[in-house]
Parts: sequence; structure tokens; C-alpha cells
Amino acid sequence: MPAPLEIIVTNAGRAAIVNAQNTGTAPVTITQIGLSGTAVTPLPTSAALTGEFKRVAAIAGEVVADDTIHVTLTDTSGDAYSLRSIGLYLADGTLFAIYGQVAPVLEKTAQSIAALSIDVIFADIAAAALTFGDATFTNPPATTERQ
Repeated sequence: MPAPLEIIVTNAGRAAIVNAQNTGTAPVTITQIGLSGTAVTPLPTSAALTGEFKRVAAIAGEVVADDTIHVTLTDTSGDAYSLRSIGLYLADGTLFAIYGQVAPVLEKTAQSIAALSIDVIFADIAAAALTFGDATFTNPPATTERQ
């Protein structure tokens, strides 16, 4: 069994979910995923995704357990790239969490649709405090009008 991916919640991400009374979490919305071809070393102090070449708003997600979220992104563009690192961004642009590795997570060609799903288990954050934008999408088969 492969080792789990270690997604790091940034200091700014943690600060964003602390409620005004400093007694628990406040709701926040994850609206975009940043993409990078650079193999970043995720750190809690990260404020931006190094080498970010694109932000995708075509994301969907949901809380699937008290400590777990499921996130899916799709990129139907004609772009081609190797994806090595991602950043989860809040509605206000705050980098909430970051992940990176040396080997590509996925390879996208101009003719393909990139689809990535991840499950994130938090050690010390209530997943119920996280929501996602109103993005819905499908992965339709090719037609004579669409690659």
C-alpha cells in the first residue's frame, strides 16, 4: 500500500479557520486549486504555491467524515503539463493547504481532460468547518464537436 500523501495546512490557513472567540473553527470555503509543475516542499509558512502556472475553479468537494474531505478537480483546457504540486485556496485567496512531490502526480496532454480526486484527513481540524464553491462538472465522452 502506498504511503498517504502529506498535505500541509498553512499557518495562514489555520488562522483563517479560527473563530472570532478563539474557541473553535469558523467556516471557510475552498474555491480553487493552484497547479504547479515544481516539486515544492510543503511548509506551514508557505504563503504561495511556488511555480504556480494555473488556478482551477472547477473543483467539487464534500466532507465525508468528521476529519476528512474529498476534493475533485477537472481541467478541460487544451493545456499540457506535468503536475507535481497543488495548493488549496480559500475564497479570499488565502493558501489553505499545500502538497508537493518530485514525481508527477498526473500528466495532462492538450487532448486530455485532467481529473484528480484526493481525500484529505486532518489531524487537528474539524472538516465540517470547510465547504466548497458551487462547482459541478462532468467528464463526458468525446464527440465530433468536443475532444
